[in-house]
Amino acid sequence: VELGKTLSRDERYCLVTYQQLVGVCLYIFVRPHLAKNIKDVFVDDVKTGMGGATGNKGAVAISLTYRSSSLCFLCSHFAAGQSNITERNNDYSEAIKKVTFPNGRSVLNHDFVFWCGDFNYRVNLSREDAQSAVANNDLTELLAADQLKIEQSAGNIFQGFHEGDITFPPTYKYDLFSDDYDTSEKCRVPAWTDRVLYRARKLPGVGDDWVPGNFHYYGRAELKQSDHRPVLAVIDIKVREVDRNKQKQVVEDVLQGLGPSDGTVVCTPLTGSNTVKITEDIVGSITSSMCEFGDV
Repeated sequence: VELGKTLSRDERYCLVTYQQLVGVCLYIFVRPHLAKNIKDVFVDDVKTGMGGATGNKGAVAISLTYRSSSLCFLCSHFAAGQSNITERNNDYSEAIKKVTFPNGRSVLNHDFVFWCGDFNYRVNLSREDAQSAVANNDLTELLAADQLKIEQSAGNIFQGFHEGDITFPPTYKYDLFSDDYDTSEKCRVPAWTDRVLYRARKLPGVGDDWVPGNFHYYGRAELKQSDHRPVLAVIDIKVREVDRNKQKQVVEDVLQGLGPSDGTVVCTPLTGSNTVKITEDIVGSITSSMCEFGDV
């Protein structure tokens, strides 16, 4: 309720649905006038913590159809730890394989997939080198060592997904209510653990002006109540809408080509040496036999 009130301060939004797995929550809000175009709303979740036994790590997912386009939204929390890259890759693979919806769709069987969360991918640098790069605003050095980009380039995760340009400092890990990166005993290396990616598929019949989408904004909010800085994304996409007049015409054309709808059997003689000549006697005999079942 409070989240809805906050979102609706300037423009009104209404809740479509939500899904929660322990601390991973995903809510879908839309403008009220768009709600009538939404259908086929389904949810699912996958646990990946402790080998799938617990929900402290995992993914939640929501599938829906807007107009004539299918959309899937996911939020995930992957395995933690500087060196646990394989575990994070496995968490991604488990979500891809196991998230399914009652209508038969899987994650990648959607026109658009939006995936956000704490993916926990780190930066392959020492803490000192990473902090020095942050202090000098040398994001190029940091991004070259970003585990998510390295694994994606290797084809291990997020194939076909797009991400906006990262022009902001690492979002993890901060001391609470501070601008200082982790000063605890663990002294974690600053990293972009929090990300937003999306995927679009081009379907047959889509015009040449089709584009997979665009990031209008990709950045972070300077909220200090958490050891993470939240990441925000605004993505512009083009959805499909069926032309009802053309649809009606296509249906009518198909029906006309199907022949009579009353069960009439149309026989056409073959040509060639085995041609069967259908005489009036044969027609009369068939008609007489069929009259036993009704009017002919």
